Amino acid sequence: MVENFNKKLEKYFQKRKICELSTHNGYTKASVAVILNFVNNKLYVLFIKRTENPHDSYSGHVAFPGGKMSEADKNPLDTAIRETYEEVGVDLNKSSTYMGRLDDLKPLNPKGPKFIVSPFIFVLKNKITFNINIDEVEQYMWVSHDHLSDINNMRIRYKERSGETIEDFVYSYQEFLIWGMTGRIVNSFIKEVSVIM
Repeated sequence: MVENFNKKLEKYFQKRKICELSTHNGYTKASVAVILNFVNNKLYVLFIKRTENPHDSYSGHVAFPGGKMSEADKNPLDTAIRETYEEVGVDLNKSSTYMGRLDDLKPLNPKGPKFIVSPFIFVLKNKITFNINIDEVEQYMWVSHDHLSDINNMRIRYKERSGETIEDFVYSYQEFLIWGMTGRIVNSFIKEVSVIM
């Protein structure tokens, strides 16, 4: 099942056109890693809970490993790989297969942090050991695709921001909520993967 899924996913993303957004108007480039793992033929997705930090706009949020692009990064993919290693100690170059990317996203809230976020998808091929950077990550969790795709675990929340109605996808897992940019990436990922599941 794993090999079949990987082949389908790779083939799908090879054909898919990606929507890349410009970083004009003061936006900063950032990347996240959507890391997938099969356990007993069930698909799981890795999330982190960010450490509480008054200087972090996303303090305490459930998110994907990732962060801002640095001058040393060759491209956004490098950013996702570097940030994952820095945050959870997983070397994606050695332990995973890169599958492709989802469309770029930017915050819907015009007053929010001005990031263009590129999500990159990886499937683990080796057993990994986490080395958590406690300055950035409080904990990690594996959430099953079955749980995320169950409509009972998701709701759509509407908010008013600067005269506009914003649609926010909110996923619940145990005592956690997955929302905002991460919720939008989860929603996009589930739609894409449903094509091949």
